[in-house]
Amino acid sequence: MPAKGLTPILNVADITKSFAWFEKLGWKKSWDWGSPPTFGCVCSGDYEIFLCEGAQGGRGKSALETTSPVDGSDRADKGVWMSIWVESVDTVHEHCVREGLEVTWPPTDMPWNVREMHVRHPDGERGRRGTPPPKRRLDVGAPACQLLKRHPSNHVLTAAVGQACGRGSRGVIA
Repeated sequence: MPAKGLTPILNVADITKSFAWFEKLGWKKSWDWGSPPTFGCVCSGDYEIFLCEGAQGGRGKSALETTSPVDGSDRADKGVWMSIWVESVDTVHEHCVREGLEVTWPPTDMPWNVREMHVRHPDGERGRRGTPPPKRRLDVGAPACQLLKRHPSNHVLTAAVGQACGRGSRGVIA
């Protein structure tokens, strides 16, 4: 049965601070639930991430300053990882630095043919921003999907797979 969408749920320590953090990243608060709110949603275009204060998944932030896929420190870090496709990882990097967000890996051309960077949420979740090379833009379809499948990581949520395969799924692609 094919999936019709994908929305990750992040366990956060403080939903209000998390809404503010995502807004610095360029995402918008869509809605919240509860009084005071303990569950909510942030959106970027057609894509969303649910936030749950103190529940629904693990979280954690290590003392590591970088999350390098080259030296293996990405295996020692904690928290959820999400692969988020963007038009220009360099533009996202400049924005994150300007907003004072914690960048744990600068834009780097990786051997799996993706230019990527990592930014860490205060609760430890990582957004792995990536720009496929010109021949593998998101509208290409299957090649980007196959690229992701060839380079799986047991602790990285590559929520971009459905969209990269041209299935139009809602996932986490900025």
